[in-house]
Formats: sequence, structure tokens, C-alpha cells
Amino acid sequence: MHQLRFFTLFVFVLFFSFAALSQSNEKPEAKEPAVVNQPFDISHISEAVEYTDKLIRKARELANDSAGESKLNLQLNELISRYNPDELDSLELDYSELNLWALKDKKSYWDDIKKQLTEQSEGIKSYVDEVRKNLDTIGFLNSKWVITKSVADTVKDVKSTSEIVISSLEKCDAVIERLKEKTARILELENRTSQQILSVNGVLAHIASLTEERGKNLFSRDSKPFFIAFREQSANDQGIVGATYSSVKIAVDEVGIFIKENRSSIFYHILFSLLLYLLMKFVNSKFKQSELYEEEDFFVARKLLGQPFLTTLLLALLTSSLFYGRVPVLVRDVLIVIAIVPVSILLPKILNVRMRFFVFFLILLVFLDKIQGLLLSGSINQRTIILVISIISIVGFGYMLRTNSNLNKAIRASNNGFFLLLIKLFLILVIGSVIANLIGAFGLARLTTSGIVHSFSLGIIVFLAASILKVVLLFVIRSGFAGNINVIKKYHQETKKWTFLIITLWGFWLWFKASLNGFAILSFAEAQLDNFIQTSWQFGEINLSVNNIIDFIFILALFVLIANVINLLLREEILNRFDMRKGITLAISILSRYVILLLGFILAMSSAGISLSKLSILIGALGVGIGFGLQNIVSNFVSGLVIIFERPIHIGDIVSTNMIEGEVIDIGLRSSRIRTWEGAEVIVPNNNLIANDVTNWTFSDKKRRKEIIILVEDGPSPRDVKAVIDNVVQSHDGLLKEPIPQAYFLGYENKALKFRLLLWLSENLLQTPSEVLLNLHDALSANGFKPYIPVQRVLLSNDVKQGQFTSIIGEIDETEQEDEQGKNGGSK
Repeated sequence: MHQLRFFTLFVFVLFFSFAALSQSNEKPEAKEPAVVNQPFDISHISEAVEYTDKLIRKARELANDSAGESKLNLQLNELISRYNPDELDSLELDYSELNLWALKDKKSYWDDIKKQLTEQSEGIKSYVDEVRKNLDTIGFLNSKWVITKSVADTVKDVKSTSEIVISSLEKCDAVIERLKEKTARILELENRTSQQILSVNGVLAHIASLTEERGKNLFSRDSKPFFIAFREQSANDQGIVGATYSSVKIAVDEVGIFIKENRSSIFYHILFSLLLYLLMKFVNSKFKQSELYEEEDFFVARKLLGQPFLTTLLLALLTSSLFYGRVPVLVRDVLIVIAIVPVSILLPKILNVRMRFFVFFLILLVFLDKIQGLLLSGSINQRTIILVISIISIVGFGYMLRTNSNLNKAIRASNNGFFLLLIKLFLILVIGSVIANLIGAFGLARLTTSGIVHSFSLGIIVFLAASILKVVLLFVIRSGFAGNINVIKKYHQETKKWTFLIITLWGFWLWFKASLNGFAILSFAEAQLDNFIQTSWQFGEINLSVNNIIDFIFILALFVLIANVINLLLREEILNRFDMRKGITLAISILSRYVILLLGFILAMSSAGISLSKLSILIGALGVGIGFGLQNIVSNFVSGLVIIFERPIHIGDIVSTNMIEGEVIDIGLRSSRIRTWEGAEVIVPNNNLIANDVTNWTFSDKKRRKEIIILVEDGPSPRDVKAVIDNVVQSHDGLLKEPIPQAYFLGYENKALKFRLLLWLSENLLQTPSEVLLNLHDALSANGFKPYIPVQRVLLSNDVKQGQFTSIIGEIDETEQEDEQGKNGGSK
């Protein structure tokens, strides 16, 4: 963390420094002189003719190619057939009666047409560029042949050469004429496409104007009060069935066009769904065979993975946006209705409660909302269905908020307070929708009701999809299904944490964006965000914009993430599979990390519009700062490089330095971390590890020697005692056999036999010596050898002159005790 803070501070100092230095104007580069055309070499005229014929054949093939031109014409005509250009003005008038929701759908429709027209225009421009390129090439050859002809005319006896030159010129002129005709036709097609784009832009501008107007008047009355409109409805108004049939018929035609244009995408989507189903079946079979199947943590996994078809269907529907561009309204509605089926079956299983009411409530809401979307906008039929949806929503949300309902208890048990908060917000909004519909603010009522249904239903779908992805990843991480991936096995908790976080953020972003779209404010929010991003400030000669700052931070954060991931993969997954000397893996991974960080910094500077041409000036300024205030940091940095290349310590080594002993858990460029035996992590500057004495207990190997002093009561033969000790230590499996354990007799100490035992071990440094001592105690006792226990005696002496008692505590020999008693007159 401390390295990240230092790096962040350092980066921002450089950022603003480069911003200040990059404001100077750079001199324009001098243009190179144009190459002067030269004639062909008369002596090698045959080679020039062969080269010319080759290029002419290529240009003639392009000029005679009618397939590419016809394809572009056909694509444009098919695209225009989706609408009538002559009726665009009348369409703009028809759109004047639409509300925000309908305008949003129309905007999406015309955005898709504009996108396809733009792609068509780009394809035409590419074709024009290719024709013009060939035209320029042949024109260049023609000019060379013209110069060559003038040279040939001045040379005598070159009649045959002049005929060859004239023939090449005629070929060039003919191809040039054909290419010019083709260019004119394609330019006419390009002009036609541009006119269509301008017309569509006019429709989109009209829709944007209407949307802005509707947004300003959103809270005003745009219809008669509901009961008045209900009484005044015309007898000629279409019924719900008739209006629905008419709308469906129009939508089906649009779906037919969608299917025709996306045949390949539909095929890939179906293929993806089949592969996803096979994967879910495979994971489910492996899950049932694993020991994790009965664990309580995998309760949700048992319920979801046990339904591979439904989970596949839900994921396939949710990923449809990856395969298609704009999806027609009817197709989108059908996909949502289909997605409700797996939701209705799977959701009660993972919440483990009876949810018949909730399932019926969700299906009814979605069904009625899709029906009202097919009706004539603003009609009494549509207003009636929206009112019914609002009333049903009030009942349903109110029931969910009841503290004694099963759903409420299940949600509270899962600690998902955000969902309950949304339900309360939806309830307030839907009550407002009822009031708006009754008083005549129909646009607000429909927008609110449809937005709530869309947001609520899609939120449930995204929640289930995210749950499916989480249980699959959890099984992969916990079961070893990923194989011999060391990173996942060693960092399974961190892997689970970050993957779950990514899935949660992805689901929330998907739901949030769809909710904004459901309330018809996505375009407004994107416009406001774009305006904010384009905001800039001027500080003297420095121009700083939000867009540059965001680009800088995003690229820098991305490369920090990439650097850490690559560092981890190199250290734990890739390099350790090769036979390398100890420490080389660490050196490569650390250097790779900082090289990627440096590259990311340079790219971040470039993306922010900061010139790096003044780097030498900034380095000189930094050199002065380093000389005055950053000496320690630079010293630690250089020491870090020494540690990386010289490798005196490695991660995992046991070291002692400056009253600190523990395991090295991290080596950085500025400092390293040592975890002591008490569990504390000590941050040690690298300079201390280089300048001070450091004891590395595991530099070459992990062998450690332990010394044990054994005292046995005098009496038995020292040889017999040593034999028992040798027998115990040589039979212990936790001790190294090489060097062999050794026991030495050191003589007598306070009437005890003193032995010195030297043991070698590489692991269990505390447990193994304890086991050896316990085995020695049992073996010595079994052979009748008693351990020597020092005796402590307390002697009291009566000091007559001072009238005080002085206590003497210590280990006293019996002879010393008698002498002491004689001096004190035998008193104790």
C-alpha cells in the first residue's frame, strides 16, 4: 500500500509537470520536395511495358467489376426499403403525438438506420478510394509514357519503340476513361447515401427536439382526466384485441427484416447457447460427483446447477446484446417474456420459500406491460391497462414489504437491504403514476409505470444470471476443477472475492443502464455525462480537462492491474515451472511489473494529450529534487535493485536483522516486508537490508541446528546414558539423517552428568525438539536414569547487631550448607 501511495504521488507530480511543459508550440516539420517524374529507360522498354500491362490488367479488372458496384446499390436499396424517404416529413408530423417512451423506441430505430447508412457510406468511400488509387497509378504511368514518347521522338531509328510507347499510352488512356466513369457512378451512389443520412439526421433532430419538449412538460397534463376520457371515448375506437393485432402485424414485419439481416448472428447465438448448455451439463455432473455437493455453502449451487437448461436459457437471453445491434421492440419484449420463465422456476428454489404470489405477480406485470406497449399511444385502452398495472404493482410491492411475508423474511435473511429499498422507491413511484394517470398527466404515468416494470423485471433476471455465474466460479475455485493453476489454488479467497465483485459490478451496471433506458432518461444522462467530460479549466498556459484526467487515471489504473496480474502469474504460475536458480523468478516478475507500469505511465501521458518531448528538462529538474530531498528514497530504490539482482534474500527466507527475526513475505523496490513470529509485519527499507548485517537462516537451504543440554543424576555410566540418547535421536523421523545427530559428554556439573545434543532439522523447528525431549525423558526413565533437578534451599541468618533476618536463596551444595550453618551458630 505504501508503494502504491508513493507511486500515485510521484505519477501526479509528473502528470502536472508534463502538462505545464507540453503547452509550448512545436515547429512545423519541413515538407519533402515532390519527386519529379522521369521517363522509362529506352534500353529496357520491354520491362516497362510488362510492368505497365500488369498494372493496367489490375485496373481494368476493377473498372469492369460490376459485382461490387451492384452489391453497394443493392444494399442501399434494401436499407431504404425499410422506410419511404418521400414520407419522412409526414413521419416527423406523426411523431409529434408520441410520448417519451414511444419517442425512445423511434430514436433507437432511426439510430440503427443511421448506423447502417453510415457503414454503407464508409464502404462506398473505401471502394472509391480503391478506384482512385488505381486511377492515380495509371495516371502516373501515363505521364511517364508521355515523357518517354517525347524522348523517343528525338532518337533516330526507334520507330518500333515509338509504336510501343503509343500503344502503352492508348491502353492507359482507355483504362483511365473507364475508371473515371466508374468513379462518377460510385460518387453518385455516395452522394445518394449522404442525402439519406441527412434526411435521417433531420428525423433524429426532430425526435430529439420532441424529447426535450416532452421532458420539460413531463409533469404537465397532456390528456383529459381519466374518468372524463373514459366517458368520452368514441364508439369507433378499436378494442384492445383489434389494436393489439394491428400493432403486432406491423411489429412482425419489422421482426422479419431483423431476422433477414441477422441470419449469421442468429446462427452464432444458437451455437453459443448449445455450447453453453453442454458446459452447464458438464459442470453439473462434476458438481454432483464432488464432495462439495452436500456442503451448506453450495445450497444455491445445487438449486441452480441442477437446472442446466433453465440456467442456459437465462444466460443466453441475457447475452443476446453481444450478437445483435439494435433489437426490434417486439423481439426485445418476447425475449423478456421468455426470460421470465426460468426466473419463475429458479427464484423460489434459491430463496427456499413459497413464492407463488411473487411469480404470478411478476408474470402478470410483464405481460400487461407488453400488451399496453402494442396499443395506440394515449388511447383509453392503453391508459386503462396502465392503471391496472399500477394498482397491481401497489398491491404486490405492499405485500413484499410486509414484515411477516415469506419473501420479506427471505430477503432480510440474505442481508439484501438494497432490494427492499428499491421496492419502497418503486411503491412511491407507482402511487404517483396512479395519481398522474387519473388527473391527465398520461406521459408521466406511462413513463413511470413502464420504467418500474422494466427495471424490476430486468433486475430479477440480472440477479439470477449473476447468481449462476457466481456458483459456477465458486465450484471451479473450490473443487480444483481449474486443474493445476497455482494462482487459483493458492489465492482462492482473493480470486473468489475479486471475481464475485466483478460479476456484481457488471450486473449492477447492466441493470442500472437498462433502468435508465426504461425510464427514457438514458440519452439525457449520457448527454450530461458527455458535457461533464468535456469540461476543461485554464490555469495560465495549462489547459486541463476532465476527459484527459479520466483517460490518464483509467489507463494508469488498468496498467497497474495488468502489472500486478502479470507479476503474480509469472511468479506463481509460469516461471516456477522452469528450472531456475532461486531468486531469478522473483527478479523477472518484479522487473516485468515495473516495466509494465512505466509503459502504462507513458501511454497515460500520451492519452491525456501531454507531450513527452520535454522529458529531459523534467528529469533535470527532478535530479535537483533528488539531490536535496529524495536521497533516502533513491537509496532504497537502488538497494532494491541490488537485492533483486544480487539476491541475498528471497521471499520465504528466514532472516534476522536489527532485533527483528521472521519470514520475508515481500520484496519491493523501495522496501521489503518481514513477518515476525508474533504475526506482526515489519516494513524494512531496502537500504537497511544492504547496509546492515543480515542473518539469512535459509539462504542455501533450510537446515537448522538445535542444541539441547541434558543433565542426568550422577551414578550410571556416561556411556550407557549416551547410548540411550543416540538410540532416541537416530530413530526420530523428524530429524535429518545428514548431518547425523550427535551427543557429547561434557563431564560433571553439580553432581550431574552433562550431555550436549546437536540436532539438524529443516521444518517444525519448535515441534520436533519438543518431541525429542519427550522421547528422551521416557527412554531415560525406562532405563532407570533420573534427570538431574537442581535443589534450591532457603537459609536464614540472625543478625544480632541489626536485629534483621537475611534470606539467601540459591543452589547450595551439602558441604557448603554445613559450613554456613557453623558460621551462623547452627540456626536455620
